[in-house]
Amino acid sequence: MSIDLDSAVAIVGLSGRFPGSGSVGALWDNLAAGARSIRPLTEQERRSLAPEAVADPAFVPVTADVAGVEEFDAEFFGFTAEEAAAMDPQNRLFLECVWEAMEDAGHDPQGSSMPVGVFAGCGFPSYLARLDGQRGGAGTPELRRESERMLYAVGNDRDSLCSMVSYKLDLRGPSIAVQTFSSSALTSLHLACQSLLGYETDMALAGGVAIHTPQATGYRYDEAGTQSPDGSCRSFDANSRGTVIGNGLGVVALKRLADAHADGDHIYAAIQGTAVNCDGGARAGYAAPGRGGKARVAAEALANAGVAAGEIDYIEALGLGVTVIDTIELSALAQVYAPAHAPRSCPIGALKPNMGHLEHASGIASLIKTALMLHHRTLLPTIEHTEPNAALAAPDSPFRIQTTAAPWERRFGSPRRAAVNSFGIGGTNAHAILQEAPEPPGRPRPHAGAPHLLPVSARTPEALSAAVARLRAHLEHRPDLDLRDVAHTLQTGRTPFAHRRFVVCRGIPEAAAALGVHDPGRTSAEAGANAEGEVVLRFPAHGAAPTELTAELRAAQPAYAAAAEECAAALRAWTGRDDAPAAGPEAAEFVAHYALGRTLAAFGVTPRLVTGPGVGRLAAACLAGTLTVSDALEWLRVGGPWPADDRCEAVKPDDIVVEVGTAASAPGAIPAFSPDLCRAEGARVALYELAGRLWLAGVRIDWAGLHPEGPGRRIPLPTSPFQRRRHWID
Repeated sequence: MSIDLDSAVAIVGLSGRFPGSGSVGALWDNLAAGARSIRPLTEQERRSLAPEAVADPAFVPVTADVAGVEEFDAEFFGFTAEEAAAMDPQNRLFLECVWEAMEDAGHDPQGSSMPVGVFAGCGFPSYLARLDGQRGGAGTPELRRESERMLYAVGNDRDSLCSMVSYKLDLRGPSIAVQTFSSSALTSLHLACQSLLGYETDMALAGGVAIHTPQATGYRYDEAGTQSPDGSCRSFDANSRGTVIGNGLGVVALKRLADAHADGDHIYAAIQGTAVNCDGGARAGYAAPGRGGKARVAAEALANAGVAAGEIDYIEALGLGVTVIDTIELSALAQVYAPAHAPRSCPIGALKPNMGHLEHASGIASLIKTALMLHHRTLLPTIEHTEPNAALAAPDSPFRIQTTAAPWERRFGSPRRAAVNSFGIGGTNAHAILQEAPEPPGRPRPHAGAPHLLPVSARTPEALSAAVARLRAHLEHRPDLDLRDVAHTLQTGRTPFAHRRFVVCRGIPEAAAALGVHDPGRTSAEAGANAEGEVVLRFPAHGAAPTELTAELRAAQPAYAAAAEECAAALRAWTGRDDAPAAGPEAAEFVAHYALGRTLAAFGVTPRLVTGPGVGRLAAACLAGTLTVSDALEWLRVGGPWPADDRCEAVKPDDIVVEVGTAASAPGAIPAFSPDLCRAEGARVALYELAGRLWLAGVRIDWAGLHPEGPGRRIPLPTSPFQRRRHWID
């Protein structure tokens, strides 16, 4: 596919809240169905308004609102109830969406070692007026307290939108609030791409938010204004009479395309180029749009992308629904795209008829829509369109409104490409060129029936139950997923919390079924309780390592195979023969115990203490570094005496004790490689069960050791289920 991996940016994660859509998935469903999310006010909402406002003949009783803005999971992000109630819902929802975008990208929001930047714009902090009213006005002594002023400033000032995210998630890249009115979000995207391509960051979050407080108020139509008299928005339509102001937010997670390609990230679409400029003073007024700057920014974005105008298949426009502004936008775009397109050959669309104008979030909403269209290879309809306006109907116009959902076919075998256009009051224009994601690199096929460990964690028991239910439903809906990708994403792309659950399974249906069964043995409410504890590995004397189990692990786990080969090399050196002689039962048990200890080390688990009687004592001494493998095998040959082991009493109360090969472990100990489990499921499942139980106990696992065939890819999976409660100033 024609794209330079080193100069493009990948969209690897998406999140958002939109009118009628509480998630990006719901947004796609609604847009594909042609849903209108500008809704009439309910009777209860009308009654909450001033009677004289509702009775005004010019009153338009509609809203395009985001559900649940009064609610927030304050405890999840470490806010007190007072701090949460004093915080603008724009800032709160943006924080949630950044978390979700990183999880959607398969990256732990709080575990990133790379520099991560945050770039976003925010609407006017109207919630602050509610706070002022509750406190009795700015002149009261209480509000004049510095602590009160700081509380409100941190929670409501647009300057804190991005830096609060960086503080709460410990992100170390640039954190910049971007304020250019309606082009804020797409300008933020441009800055994020520049930061990535300049190697200032390795991941960047870009977005915008605009939530009005309150939302469900309707509005008074003003002939001199830009809002619609009937509550409908008709982009580029001959009957267009104005727009509707909506509410919403969106966030995208970005990486350099080369890195995302190499790291196995899921890529929704690639950004080939962006540009930002200003109209300057050549226009009717500060708030009026200019045509020249909008044409130049589109041409600059195409040049930066290395893409010809004729290679663009679709344009997602601002499409405000105000005739004069729509005409200027179409004229500017036609100046760049008309020479390369036949009349009415290039589809153009806009989101405004679906959900109104999201102001500071409008650009990111348009970008998310376009990325999803490229991902699903489907052109979405622009609703509320019956007749093109004069500019669109001009004989030489290259554009036509896409009014129905349709497959997005490639033209002449070329990649699917699109442009996204945005501009705002003040004259700042932004344009982005997108292309469908390149095919991921090839990889070996998974071993059929290979087991995988799926870990799930949450901050509270209720959240854990919700997270498990979400994952189960997703797996039931997507039986086509590769289990190794699911395991890799859950293992490396989620923040580990104290309440934990895991399953070991060999396929997606088995995983979904296992998640639907309550299993106390694979659930923990106190993973953090043993966070300071260390692992003690206790081997038995005899009978815990049949040869066939050793053979299974040797074939499946490189660390186990290397340790077994070390023992075989010691036997060859001892006998002077190139082929190691068959080991007796005790030697086989020694090899199994020693190799298991080495395998745990490959999982990042280094026991503080290794103990055991008989053969187990020899393995313990070798793993502790007090005995060589050659000496241990010599001890076995001559039959003892066994090395002394007086360390059994050194186990501490906080230690995490693992007892290997016993049918029943001591109270509080973790059983490993029980004979029944090994016979029923095999040694590899037993090994993964041990890793899961150690993780339940709070031990940090190096998950790469569980993927001998290589890591899976990061894929979109259900994100953390926030446990929201109402935090609101009435």
